[in-house]
Amino acid sequence: YEITLELLRERKSEVESVAKMLLEKETIVHDDVHDLVGPRPFKGDPQYEEFVRRHRERKPDSEQNTEEPSESGMPEGSLA
Repeated sequence: YEITLELLRERKSEVESVAKMLLEKETIVHDDVHDLVGPRPFKGDPQYEEFVRRHRERKPDSEQNTEEPSESGMPEGSLA
């Protein structure tokens, strides 16, 4: 408990930045958090890192066609 409180105190500005973005957007993704607080201070799970890498490779295409559904009929990047 004390370690968590200390970490929150040390990272107060980052926590506030994330909170403000959540109030604005309601939902944020990995890249939003990365932009606000920077990269993780430790190596992530290899499968998650692969997911993030693939998402970033697709991002330029999906930004151009954000309103059009994919072949599955779901919006691009949808987890459904």
